[in-house]
Amino acid sequence: MGLVYADGIWGGHAWAEVYIQDSWIPVDAAMPGPGGVADAARIFFARTSVKNGLGETMVAGSRVYANVTMEVLGYTLAGREFQAPPDLYHVGADGYHNAGLGISMKPLAGFTFGSLDKVYPESILFSMENDQARQSVKLYQEFVTPRSSLETILRRYAGDDGHTEETTCQGSKALKVASGERAALAVASGNDVYVLVASGPSAGETLQEAVANFTFGKF
Repeated sequence: MGLVYADGIWGGHAWAEVYIQDSWIPVDAAMPGPGGVADAARIFFARTSVKNGLGETMVAGSRVYANVTMEVLGYTLAGREFQAPPDLYHVGADGYHNAGLGISMKPLAGFTFGSLDKVYPESILFSMENDQARQSVKLYQEFVTPRSSLETILRRYAGDDGHTEETTCQGSKALKVASGERAALAVASGNDVYVLVASGPSAGETLQEAVANFTFGKF
């Protein structure tokens, strides 16, 4: 039991370990890694066989979760070391940029950015609001699990109304749906799914404009 890093944030989590050839190997059915074995972005504060229940670890966990702040200073990828950027994202006149995730969104006319700080377990990365036109655009990031699919994730934000249409976004397979004053598009990138949701009058047109101004890193 401890903390796990996923989708740009640290959150409380519990996972299993198996003992193989004199080593404990982390395995995680809830948050699988690309290679099958759980990755190293985990910090445990307690190990237990659960023989006596989870009571003692839950007490310890409540103290840790409430009093620890995690910050990524650097990381190693494919044998190369990288220094983490000082800020997770930047918002300026040219729009929203998240170097770590490779995401950029150019500003739409009449819209302003908001809801920029992602806090576990929220999945929103940013929103754009046009108060005068009563329109909004929101970008969500979801983690793909063995039990999820592009369509199930899309429907989670778009609802059950409207016909699902296959399309592309930056050359990647995507699904979109529009119904009334709500339209959404979901596109996969590695183990992540990005979902753009437009709300308000002319939601379909707003979504189309947002997709044209959205770029993401492909993993």
